[in-house]
Parts: sequence; structure tokens; C-alpha cells
Amino acid sequence: MKEYLSESSAVLAEQGSDEHAGITTREAKERLEKFGPNKLAEGEKTPLWKRFFEKLTGPFGHCL
Repeated sequence: MKEYLSESSAVLAEQGSDEHAGITTREAKERLEKFGPNKLAEGEKTPLWKRFFEKLTGPFGHCL
């Protein structure tokens, strides 16, 4: 289903939700257990020391 092309009432009905009441606390807990938290995966972060040295070796790093 392309939710962005559908009426909001149809999307809410498909998800088992209500426009005004939402879902119950019990339903929210069940969905959390089934699907996990609604959070994007974080990418690997570059360590601060590495970013520092990358700045030194950048286009203007030779001036330091």
C-alpha cells in the first residue's frame, strides 16, 4: 500500500488505529515487542582524534 497516496482514514484503519484516540497502551507495548523501537539505525561515528587529523591533512592543512 502506498500510504502517501491513500486517505488518512484508510491508513489508520489498516494500522488498527483511531484518528482521535490512537492505539491503546497495551497495543503500543505489543507493537514495541514485535517490531522494536521506532528508531533509525545510527551509522558508525568517526572518532574525534581522526577528524582532527583529517582537518590537518585537508586542502589548507599544509599551512599549519
